[in-house]
Amino acid sequence: MRAFRLCICFAVTGILIAIVGCGGRGAKYTFKGKEEEKDVVLITDCVAMPDSVIVKNKKQVHWEVDQNDKATYIIVFDIDNPTQDPPIVVSAKLHDKPHTVHGGFGCSSILPDACGRYPYTLTQVTPDNSTTCKDPGVHVGPGG
Repeated sequence: MRAFRLCICFAVTGILIAIVGCGGRGAKYTFKGKEEEKDVVLITDCVAMPDSVIVKNKKQVHWEVDQNDKATYIIVFDIDNPTQDPPIVVSAKLHDKPHTVHGGFGCSSILPDACGRYPYTLTQVTPDNSTTCKDPGVHVGPGG
């Protein structure tokens, strides 16, 4: 009976290590500053604020462009897309809808590292130019 309990403990431990070891979906993300928990990312002149937004698993986020910014922006997630939506196109006049984010398998308060960090490419488009902006990202956290 003791050997059976020991086997069960090893099996459960192995499963937890595998889940945590796999981590969340999403690419490696280089932190460049303070992360903020918000439901909106404001874009002004090729800068996303916050640069790394924290969104709880299964909650929503959307992008807005400052009213004085005349550019259109395209948001494309680099590897995995936590919103499951196609690339996002937004401008001061073209508003974005809220997107529900989904962290990796096992994303919970017990396994917050399984939730994932998702960098995206932000491209500024004007009538005569296209510029890749600083690399922002979405950090999915445990739901609440």
